Amino acid sequence: MAGRIQGPDLAGRLLIAAATMFAIGFVRADDVASIAIRRADQTYEVMACASTTATPRLAWQVLTDFDHLSDFIPDMRLSRVISAPGEPLRVEQRGTWHALFFQRRIDVVFAIELDPMRAITFRAVDGNLRPMSGHLRLTGRPDCRIEYRAQSTPAFWIPPLIGPALMRGQIREQLEGMLREIRRRQQVLATSTRHLPAD
Repeated sequence: MAGRIQGPDLAGRLLIAAATMFAIGFVRADDVASIAIRRADQTYEVMACASTTATPRLAWQVLTDFDHLSDFIPDMRLSRVISAPGEPLRVEQRGTWHALFFQRRIDVVFAIELDPMRAITFRAVDGNLRPMSGHLRLTGRPDCRIEYRAQSTPAFWIPPLIGPALMRGQIREQLEGMLREIRRRQQVLATSTRHLPAD
């Protein structure tokens, strides 16, 4: 589901977040390891990292399920592929960024490039998150590390003192929503495998 942030794009609040600089330490399985945000003028940079015991293939399937991201990413109301087959990939996403009494609608269209099983690169080409660009990267075998990086200059005001902290919490929620979906599919796969008929 990152110039701008929020990422994925993975989607939703990920699409709105911003940040940079973080240290990767010991990571618990299926956990968000690190989120860091830096603000320079009106631009936000974000770096985040999550870990899962799922295979990279399963994580990739969840991250690229663009027509269903809104089913499991908090605050994302819509995610759909709007490009025709054979055309460069375009994904429209809509969501809400909110913090306390502050709320903004997010509308964005991403141009997306896929490096299968390795990276998703995204760039906002329309909407109120331009300029925004970034990537999601998968590393590690057999378990999987998901790295997210984005830079964004939102076309709306964000509280300068508490904004980065609130963004950090929202990005965490979105990453955790993604991890929950990965775990759910992992459990479904494990259950179906256990019930396969013996030869």
